[in-house]
Amino acid sequence: MKHNFAPYLKDIMPNILSLATLKPTMGIEGAGAADLTDVMEEIRPEGEKKVSSMTDEIEEKDTAIQMLIVFVEELGAGCFDYLEQINTIILGLTQFASSENIRTSAAGALPSLLKCAKEAQPQNIHLIHELAKQYSNNIIEAMDSETETECLIAQAEALKDILEEAGQNLLQPASVDQFADKIFEFIKQSENRIQGNIEYEKD
Repeated sequence: MKHNFAPYLKDIMPNILSLATLKPTMGIEGAGAADLTDVMEEIRPEGEKKVSSMTDEIEEKDTAIQMLIVFVEELGAGCFDYLEQINTIILGLTQFASSENIRTSAAGALPSLLKCAKEAQPQNIHLIHELAKQYSNNIIEAMDSETETECLIAQAEALKDILEEAGQNLLQPASVDQFADKIFEFIKQSENRIQGNIEYEKD
């Protein structure tokens, strides 16, 4: 079915891509509208958890992203012509401050995008490795600022899936050491949060 459906993407994708790039805004009477993500980041104290919000625009954006993910997972190489556009959208949403759901979905979509590229161009190892590095670096950067445990778990799982999908010879020794240091750092941060929760319960 997926190969039969692929030709219809040209009629469906433009609207979905448009919805996925919506920039939710919030208005203040007498002051116009501002990008909701910028506002949420501005009012969030440093080190505090990100605050998720839900507006009609965010809901539409989230739905569009879920549809993109379904198309990529089900059609595989059939979505390759749209890979660059989808990449730009998804990579820009792994740190989307206004919605934990969108950050989680964006991270989970990256392994499927890599699989799409592999199915379309299985001999193009250079492309596969370049995408894998781009996706991995994006997720690691997102994990540095992530405050939600469920989202961190999704990001870690996505990172594992990307490395497995990329296959051998992706990382050089120096990159492996750097990657390992990051993982140990995240584990330490997790242990600190657990210890902090235990102390809080005692208090």
